[in-house]
Amino acid sequence: MTLTHLPPAVTSRSWAQVLHDQSPSDIDDVADVDLAGTGAESAAVLALCAGLRGTPGLARRSAARAERFTGERSRTIVAIQLARTLAWMWDADMAAAYQSVSMLFIGDRNHGGDGSAAAIGILAEVALRCGQENAARLALAQFDDFPRNDSAEAQEIALAAAILGDDTALEHAVTARAPQSALVVARLNLAWGVRLRRTGRGREARAPLQAALELFDELDSGTWRRIAAQELRGAGHGGAAATTISPLSTQEMAVAHAISLGLSNREAADRLYLSPRTVSNHLYSIYPKLGVRSRTQLARWYEGNRDSSPASSVN
Repeated sequence: MTLTHLPPAVTSRSWAQVLHDQSPSDIDDVADVDLAGTGAESAAVLALCAGLRGTPGLARRSAARAERFTGERSRTIVAIQLARTLAWMWDADMAAAYQSVSMLFIGDRNHGGDGSAAAIGILAEVALRCGQENAARLALAQFDDFPRNDSAEAQEIALAAAILGDDTALEHAVTARAPQSALVVARLNLAWGVRLRRTGRGREARAPLQAALELFDELDSGTWRRIAAQELRGAGHGGAAATTISPLSTQEMAVAHAISLGLSNREAADRLYLSPRTVSNHLYSIYPKLGVRSRTQLARWYEGNRDSSPASSVN
């Protein structure tokens, strides 16, 4: 499929809204595309969604496509760098992720006026992992006058403030009943779990890390889900936690299970109450995650991992 534009409901959103509100169904129609026909705005949205869902190859290709047709000061740069940052986070290279997202806040390339509030939370997350907290706090200070409301941008600013604050501030943010998207709630739990684990409180870290992991799974946020799974494993969570280490979401595992049974896409769709196109899109996402190239290889992978997956109960 060649993509020249996205539905208005997607392209009219700010980058923070795309980040917070994007559901798998929103991008079912743009996951399998011929990038040669894709415009800058569409490629940027696709890149951001791919980074969020945990398909770093598509995120990077789409970001490169968008960059070819956008100006240096365009708001599209924010989505491009966010997508690349998420791809580096998938790779567990937080130093590269920091370099990618920090360019949005440096000198005369500061994008504070055209969308970088969407990036400040991610900047805080990766800054903590590579010793750049002070630089991140300086970037955060640029938003001191930003309206404090329930917008996606304001939530990113509050998220960054909590992550860059002390233990009391972060724990309060986790337990507060403030208006927050599910993605922010998950990332707050992840940040709190990371802080607990890295200050020798691994047992306490397991509950927020598990909560974060389950939310990321529901949201199909593959990149953050991968990070949460790694952190949970680092906190010494064994046994049942093994079910969370797979790079696939629960629905992707269900699709892998159906394919392992030799079902066609249409048969799998009927079995899982999905559309054939959704099954196809899940496979497009699954293959690069697992490094497989065929249904046969996917079936072999599933057979080797089914005992550790809740999807194996699908019948």
